[in-house]
Amino acid sequence: MAKKESKNLFKLILPFAVLVFGVLAIVMMTMSFVRIDTVETSETILGEATTGMLFTMSGFAAAFGGEGVLNIYIVSSDPVSPTIEVNSNVVIMIAFILVVVGALLPIITVVLKNKMANKLIYLLSALALIAGAIIFFLSATIVKDAIAQSLTDAVNGLIEFNLDDTPLTLGVGAIISGIAAILGALSAGAGVVKA
Repeated sequence: MAKKESKNLFKLILPFAVLVFGVLAIVMMTMSFVRIDTVETSETILGEATTGMLFTMSGFAAAFGGEGVLNIYIVSSDPVSPTIEVNSNVVIMIAFILVVVGALLPIITVVLKNKMANKLIYLLSALALIAGAIIFFLSATIVKDAIAQSLTDAVNGLIEFNLDDTPLTLGVGAIISGIAAILGALSAGAGVVKA
């Protein structure tokens, strides 16, 4: 009797664990998703001089379009902060949809009694979450072409800038979103084994 109760408890908790990891992945898309950091501080006769630029963009701006934050540092002046408009990116939008679907699918298993259908639902959920995580980890490469011209126009004449020489890096939002999606996929994988 105790074993059956623990299995029922597991069946109830697992879909919500997948949901929590999926929601965490979506919430982390509000943080810095892609960034460029070329800020350098050097010592001069007058003190420290900061030159370069710092660009950050949230995951939602990458997926659905919006504004990126750009700070250009020129020696002996306050940072210049032009607005960078970013167009929506279909691939990042697909990652967002995959994670939402992957997080919500296991909720169906709470009411379904068919064991094979539950395993299939958990498998589809795990695959969707893994695909979303892979896209999150590749987001810097995916959005590079989309923001290249906007960045070049914004910094033109202020500092020397070549996007080919300046790599885009993943922000903390993309990393945590990818990890949360993988943890959700592992939870859904447990559902495939235990369903």
